[in-house]
Amino acid sequence: MSSNDDLKKALVQALENKGALPQLRALLRAEIYHVLEDGPRERVDLPRANAVINDLVLEYLNYNGYRHTASVLESESGHTSWNPANRAALEAQIGIAPKTKLPLLYSMVSSSQQTVGQQQQSNSRHRSRFSS
Repeated sequence: MSSNDDLKKALVQALENKGALPQLRALLRAEIYHVLEDGPRERVDLPRANAVINDLVLEYLNYNGYRHTASVLESESGHTSWNPANRAALEAQIGIAPKTKLPLLYSMVSSSQQTVGQQQQSNSRHRSRFSS
């Protein structure tokens, strides 16, 4: 085995150990996408629901540090960059006002899980009354 192969393996292993390799791959994919794109996309008026979903996803991506993925979504959708100042308007549009600063998708999933849990408990109680 050549010393170049050993060096390559050691470099890849070091990047993986530091957790940098996935981020580098995401950056490379985003940059390739931007290079291949034929200039700015024509802005299409999205249905309001699509714009709200894009805002929710962009907030989630930016919160979790997925900036390259967010930049590709912004570019593909013609959406402007996520601005945390938009959060209050987004909360009003979807009708939730969480007490945390976590992305709104977290609150929506948590609320949904609580509802499902309550329904399962109710169904369980309902079934136990009839099986006695």
